[in-house]
Amino acid sequence: MKISYDNFFEKKAGIVRTFGNTTVARHNSNALKFYSRLLLTIPFIIVTIGYCKFNNPDEKCQGLANLMLNGFFILLLLTTLILALRGIFRKRKLNKTKFEPITFSITTVTFIILILYPLLAGHTRGVKWISAENKDYTQLISRQNLTLRKNGNFTVNLIEADFSCSISGKYKKVGDTILLDEATIDRTNSKIASKYLIQKNELVPLIDTINKITFKITSIN
Repeated sequence: MKISYDNFFEKKAGIVRTFGNTTVARHNSNALKFYSRLLLTIPFIIVTIGYCKFNNPDEKCQGLANLMLNGFFILLLLTTLILALRGIFRKRKLNKTKFEPITFSITTVTFIILILYPLLAGHTRGVKWISAENKDYTQLISRQNLTLRKNGNFTVNLIEADFSCSISGKYKKVGDTILLDEATIDRTNSKIASKYLIQKNELVPLIDTINKITFKITSIN
């Protein structure tokens, strides 16, 4: 019986080509699935960045509008986190799931940033040095408080009838003079001065003493 070597090698080559095409197709399919899972983490990253900018520790407000925006961001965070988790745990045949390490790492780092950013960023930390309040607050609907911390951080609290805000920044002490960061003061209101003199139990503005607030010191540590 004659064996056709040409036919044999042609069949062999056909098998190799088929196997190679199958391997390439499988590789392309896996790559497509990986990138599709990776895309599921992007909304969580974007919403986290937006929430960190909105939830600035140096400029926090409390009121109905702020409460609604905060609730909206929390809803977005939960929704995008669920999408990211779908990217981490992919379904396979027979209802089995497989862990995806890259999407897990991206989601974990993003979640850590979300938790730590409000705790580490800003100028709200430090031991209190001076606490003061608007000297004439009993005669006004609105009220302003000032807190100076020993590490050079300060916070101005603006309290109104229907909302309140706290603005924080850095200050310098030169003798008995307190120099508040002007860029921070510009975000408060026109009644707060950027330069104050420590005088007995008061913080007296050095410029425009009539229109600027004089603070009464309530405690010194």
